[in-house]
Amino acid sequence: MHRIFQNFIDCLSSASNSDALRDAMSQAAAAFDLSCFAYLSMPDKTGGQAGLISNYPLAWTTHYLQRHYERFDPVIVQALGQPEPFEWGLGIGSLAPSKWVVRLSGTGKCRKGHYFLSKVPFGIRLT
Repeated sequence: MHRIFQNFIDCLSSASNSDALRDAMSQAAAAFDLSCFAYLSMPDKTGGQAGLISNYPLAWTTHYLQRHYERFDPVIVQALGQPEPFEWGLGIGSLAPSKWVVRLSGTGKCRKGHYFLSKVPFGIRLT
């Protein structure tokens, strides 16, 4: 594990653009046998666009960012609310989907709730 982190740090320190950062994160994720990763940069201003470096399908990340799901994503909300690492996934604590309700406005944008159901058409399954 130490070697994985050291390689990750070395790759991050030499990365000069977002493609190099994506490559570094992709290598680290693969070393930990993770199929997907995402790094989200929250916007500086209200209404601004979040930045995303990820290997999730482009159709999903475009959908996610266009609908500003970062505002409602329970993982992001929890990460912003506490500085400590936490476990997340289906059925775990306050991030359990049963604790979120999908509510759509007339425009089809998520107003409050979780977006997990939206992932299914993009081939993303929660396990």
